[in-house]
Amino acid sequence: MNRRIRNRTYGGVGGRRGQPRLLPDTERPIPFNPTTAISYQLPALSGDEGSAISFANLKIVDVQGKEIATLVNGTMPAGMHVVSWNGRDSRGNQVPSGVYFYTLSSQGQQLSRRMVLVK
Repeated sequence: MNRRIRNRTYGGVGGRRGQPRLLPDTERPIPFNPTTAISYQLPALSGDEGSAISFANLKIVDVQGKEIATLVNGTMPAGMHVVSWNGRDSRGNQVPSGVYFYTLSSQGQQLSRRMVLVK
């Protein structure tokens, strides 16, 4: 399996209520080889961290927009989340060095960031 999720909730962290967000420079390390961690936040609709759940989809795509892997696809509690990607596609094959994008979709919002895999 190419994902590992750790859930953490922090009070007072977030942007506008009701909007998911990727945290600045959230993939570590930059560039990465062979694994990177991506942090994101899902807001509590009620304003109380950890009290609500949201549907979230986090996927990896290449520069042509081809989907490489889906790391998250389902309901999750509000708060901070971290997911790891090991540089493998959905079939378990190692992807080549290059530029990739991770895209978080939740609550009608879509956010993307660039990352670089170097071997």
